[in-house]
Amino acid sequence: MTYDGRFRLADEVAAILAPLADRAGALPRPAMVIAEVSDVVTESALALDRCAAIIADREIAQRTAHIGPYERRAAARRELVRTRPRITAPPLTPEMVTSGTWIAALTTLAAPLERPLADALAAPVGAIPADSPLPGRRDDGARSDKLVAALRVIDLAAGELASRLDRIESVLRSRAATPPRPLPDVDARADARLREWGVASWTERPGPLGTIDQSRPPSRRESA
Repeated sequence: MTYDGRFRLADEVAAILAPLADRAGALPRPAMVIAEVSDVVTESALALDRCAAIIADREIAQRTAHIGPYERRAAARRELVRTRPRITAPPLTPEMVTSGTWIAALTTLAAPLERPLADALAAPVGAIPADSPLPGRRDDGARSDKLVAALRVIDLAAGELASRLDRIESVLRSRAATPPRPLPDVDARADARLREWGVASWTERPGPLGTIDQSRPPSRRESA
């Protein structure tokens, strides 16, 4: 797949992750998958940082184009690459997993990159300077290939979360289809044992305790 200037990063992130956020939020205890969601958030931030690197690479080439000797220009490029601001994962809370707002946190990170990334994908790739040790022309598909690799990072983490959700949802469906087993009647079993021993139970012969309301604890006077 080759991406061009029509690509929209925030929409792509939402398309990959929003269905998973809905499924996670629908669980009886969404925090069950917080570890997997945390991995998705971390890997997605890494992917967005790689998208930022695609944008920065174009900007760096423009900033250093005026430098004469190739070695000095390359050194300036390395410094700009090394000091480029990085994108880090936003904090994640159990409440964000329940509400699904972790998607909004990621799309908020993606939004500022969307237009510059589309411009970078649409821009022609310039020829390598004549004084470069690498002759010829840059690969016109390199930016798109880097974007594909970045999105694959999100896809892999999303796949792990989807597998976890599949397992949990399968267990929940199985439990819903299986009727609950009735609890044993402890009093009836006690009555049966007493009957075997020839002893009248309180059910068979309430005696003076038969007038006590057993739905509430006995008062001190009743228990005295």
